[in-house]
Amino acid sequence: MSAPVRRIHLSIDTLVLRGVRPEDRQSLARGLSEELTRLLGQPGVASRLVRDGSQPVLRLPRLRFSSAPAARTLGVQVGRAIGRGLAR
Repeated sequence: MSAPVRRIHLSIDTLVLRGVRPEDRQSLARGLSEELTRLLGQPGVASRLVRDGSQPVLRLPRLRFSSAPAARTLGVQVGRAIGRGLAR
């Protein structure tokens, strides 16, 4: 049995978000960080990611919204999309 994973390093080099105001970036980043922390903290997720190895590039489909969500909500939704991409 291997030791439990204590830390995951996730680096997002480029994230293209059109239509987001520069002053909303902190709120968006907070929502994104909180959602990724929640998703990656679920039982078994970190171990599976370590077992599967590095994923150098993750391309996600475009996210479309019927109305503009609040910046934090958008961050959460982007985090969920990243989580789905990692689960593939």
